Amino acid sequence: MRWEFNCTDPSQLCVNTAGSYKCDCEAGLYWIDNKCRALKKDEPTPTPPPAPTPKTPTDNELENAVIIKLENLTFIQWNKENEDRFKEAVAKAVTEYCAIASHDCGARDPNRVIIYTADQVHLVPDFLKENPNHLAFYVNQPPGVGQPGKSTIEKDTLIKIIESHQDDIGKSLNTRVTDVRPYKEPAPGPKETDYLPIIIGSAVGLVVLLLLILFAVWLLYRSRSKVAATDKGEPLTEKEIKRIKHFPFEELEMQTEIPRANAENRLSIT
Repeated sequence: MRWEFNCTDPSQLCVNTAGSYKCDCEAGLYWIDNKCRALKKDEPTPTPPPAPTPKTPTDNELENAVIIKLENLTFIQWNKENEDRFKEAVAKAVTEYCAIASHDCGARDPNRVIIYTADQVHLVPDFLKENPNHLAFYVNQPPGVGQPGKSTIEKDTLIKIIESHQDDIGKSLNTRVTDVRPYKEPAPGPKETDYLPIIIGSAVGLVVLLLLILFAVWLLYRSRSKVAATDKGEPLTEKEIKRIKHFPFEELEMQTEIPRANAENRLSIT
């Protein structure tokens, strides 16, 4: 449905959009010199006006912004006409999704059907210019609709909306949406592989410590076995006799832990 009396310029027509309207030229007319008119003979088609500068987003708006990747989209191609079509497609997708899953959209009244318009869709400034084929944007709640502290559609919900309507959004720009992700990725946690050197080092250290303990126990057991055998008066071996004859008893006691008296007695018996 169209009305001519709502537009300030009489050459424009008022065209209904979802929850709003816009003033546009009739088919075959172009906005030239601040009015709608037909092209003169051999007059080139005017270049579409540039896209407006986006507003500066708040921290909360950036936190809930998302990034979509579109095939063959560059900053040079971006203009007001393309931006309007894109915003209208996103607003329509949000309206359709929230009409079914209103609890996801943070509305104050979940039973109320909310109509989102292009005015609620905002681009992150300069993102396309710095990242060709990518658009970053967020969607605000209409005034008085959102719950306290939820003036922006949450990013997880917005990602679901884009994924379920990506064909329609891509067609609005004659391209295709190939990826959707949060504007601000969550801080990465430590990877499992980061723990691998620690695990290996700890395991090796424990094995070495266990071997040292076993070796110390073996040495202690061997030393005590020798002392016990000597105290019982068992005959000395030929090797022990040679050591006793060759070394002083003081040094022998330190090396073999054989008491002097036992060694002398056993040597005399031998």
